[in-house]
Amino acid sequence: MAMAKRYQGSFLDIASNVWAVEIWLDSAAEYDSSARELIFAGDEPLVIEWPETAKHDVVCGSTATLRIESPGDRSYFNMASLYDCQARMDVYRNDSLFWSGTIDPEFYEEPYEKAQNYDIELSFSDFGVLDRQKYDLEGRQSIGTLMAEALSRCGMLAQSIDWSLCTTRFGRNTPVYSAMVDSANFYDEDGEASTWKEVLEGVLQPLAVRIVQRLGKWWAYDINGLATLADVRAVNWSGDSQILSMDPTYKTLKVTWSTYCRDQELQELDCWGDEPETDAELTNRNTHSANSNASSLGAQYYTYPQDTDAEDWLGSANDGFTLWLKDDAEGATLADGVKAAKTVAQAGGADQECVAICYGTFVGDNGRAAGTTIGQSDPVISVEYERKGINPASVVAPPQCTATSALVKTYESELPVANDGSLRLCVSMEALFGSSANPFDSSEPETIGDNLLLHAYDCWRGCCNYFYLPVAILFKSDATGKTYVWRNLSPLTASKVSRQSYSGTVGSWKEWGGYPCTVPGYLSWYEQSLLASDEDYPKSTCANNGFQGNRQAVSPLVCKVDARLGRMGTGQRIPYPPAAPGKLWIEILNNGVCMGKHKVAMQNSQWSVVDSTLDTSQRYARSNFPYVTMHWLLVTLPKVTIEKDAVYDTDLDTDDVEYSFALDGNAAEELSIDTVCGTAEGGVPTARGAYLDPTDCSQVTEFARAGRTAQAEELLGGTIYSQYASRKVKLSGEADLDAGSLCAYSEQNQSGKAFMKVAETMDCRMGCGDVAIVEIRPDEYDREEGES
Repeated sequence: MAMAKRYQGSFLDIASNVWAVEIWLDSAAEYDSSARELIFAGDEPLVIEWPETAKHDVVCGSTATLRIESPGDRSYFNMASLYDCQARMDVYRNDSLFWSGTIDPEFYEEPYEKAQNYDIELSFSDFGVLDRQKYDLEGRQSIGTLMAEALSRCGMLAQSIDWSLCTTRFGRNTPVYSAMVDSANFYDEDGEASTWKEVLEGVLQPLAVRIVQRLGKWWAYDINGLATLADVRAVNWSGDSQILSMDPTYKTLKVTWSTYCRDQELQELDCWGDEPETDAELTNRNTHSANSNASSLGAQYYTYPQDTDAEDWLGSANDGFTLWLKDDAEGATLADGVKAAKTVAQAGGADQECVAICYGTFVGDNGRAAGTTIGQSDPVISVEYERKGINPASVVAPPQCTATSALVKTYESELPVANDGSLRLCVSMEALFGSSANPFDSSEPETIGDNLLLHAYDCWRGCCNYFYLPVAILFKSDATGKTYVWRNLSPLTASKVSRQSYSGTVGSWKEWGGYPCTVPGYLSWYEQSLLASDEDYPKSTCANNGFQGNRQAVSPLVCKVDARLGRMGTGQRIPYPPAAPGKLWIEILNNGVCMGKHKVAMQNSQWSVVDSTLDTSQRYARSNFPYVTMHWLLVTLPKVTIEKDAVYDTDLDTDDVEYSFALDGNAAEELSIDTVCGTAEGGVPTARGAYLDPTDCSQVTEFARAGRTAQAEELLGGTIYSQYASRKVKLSGEADLDAGSLCAYSEQNQSGKAFMKVAETMDCRMGCGDVAIVEIRPDEYDREEGES
């Protein structure tokens, strides 16, 4: 935001140094264009405080309290109503920026009984706003980018970060700020974001990095760098007394990394959304026309009978389920004619969000012999049918046909890197397909004269032992920029009866050339009984059975299968994509729907379009009759899960990673540090909290500091050991103000020891303040055998 200087003033400290204060306000606020002069209070006009922090803390924030005189009633009260970063104070010492921060209006107060010339205090903070602002970035971000963005959110004048005292590296001496993290790590399962302070602590604490403002800029450093690289200046005590004490020690250290692995679905499964609300009491029986309130609801709905006997067709007690339809889906984009859908159960059926590719409406006629159905010129039936959505005749084709577009395209989801190659994907989708008026009813329909439903049912039962849906499972690599597609045609192009052997994953990834394309892969549906180990397979249809999950692809020519296939459950296992991480999405193609008959090869002639001039008996005899009688094709949005590439151990290990260290056996206290970022030997598959290498987005499993290369937690243990495994001297008292850069300190009576400031209250007019310094040492920890 644009800022304008509204207040300014200066004073001399006792050593004649000039301290200048400027207050800048959001230029959109209503103030005089000229800057007003500040009148400083006589006692402690400016105090800057760094509260005490432990040596393992990350964010070492500070506050500045400005004491000034209010010349009139409520002269500065308007600043109490400002929001984060709308008011900034910059402090200069001898024309050099010394400190910068934004107002904390919640701490404002002033005397209410006086009208003028009373002292007030304005409180400003450098990092305080980070605890109130929510993280809002996406994708992978480098640590340096996160730090720079956090600095800008603080609203400080200076925007530089000094990493010169950070000795942590990875790879080939790569600075730690180049490592990347996944923004998804900082959002919980409900989408609630962490605060910016939580993000910085989560990213920096495993690396033993601290941040502090000094001379108007951020310093990002580790204690090892402070002890070995920083300038050393002497502490000059100015008060009458100082206190000598000891810093705490700890018996043990436990570091716990919550990996936040992606073990749930990667894809967005919500299709219908919250609106409009589907009401099971609303029905639209036996009509080709949409419900009368479709416009006001923004959705159509059709009700289907539970009993297909036409004599009972129109009765309200016969309602089986209602199909609700609208144009837009929540988790996918849809082609023209395809609808977002939801089935709502009444006497039968199921409640299920889905996508409607093909569906039909039926009108019970109670014996009236009229109407047109499937090209019949003079049908003798008692049920009229009207196809809606996509005509199956336009999407049915043999394997290796050409697809020109997608009927359904899911939203993209992030797919993490797999360091050790032990992962696979499981793609699961439920589908409802068949010829029945009520596809949730697998029983034979009632025979009423020359009932089309009965003939269609018989044909599906004999010809549809397998159902195949053409898909393009696509992955775009962040590392290469290329898009890959999963290719799997072998189950449908087999030409001879053979045994189906087990394979943990089927198919392979090839570069994607876009549309038009030969159908690259299929998801398949069939009855579990078809996986029996003997030669006498039951010839059961997989249609008209309600929603059911896809299974590992097999050929219709399979005569015997490996028993392990039967234990894999639903879902298609495919190899993990190459060059992950990247974006994954799935498209259902506009051509290539196939049906297979058991032990019959999938020949091209099976998919020729029905000739409507053929008489009824010829049409019923044709093997491709199921396609023109397909009244239903509803599919859920696909679910993609990440699994281990093994049969009996499919679940990913999502447990926390723990490291334990022995420090001082004589101490009583234990130190525990919980982290949201971390490392593990060999990496943790799918961990959102892993550090990533910017060159290939692989997990960084080792960092280096002080001549050691190990997991970040091992190095953190080394730093903690070095500072807490033995007693360290702590000194506190009044000392001269140190206006220099970040440094280590020496003390005249502590020969050979280095110290760091852990607290300071700085009286800028008096040039002194209370400080606390603690002894520090370089990293010196070697992990002992037997520790875990």
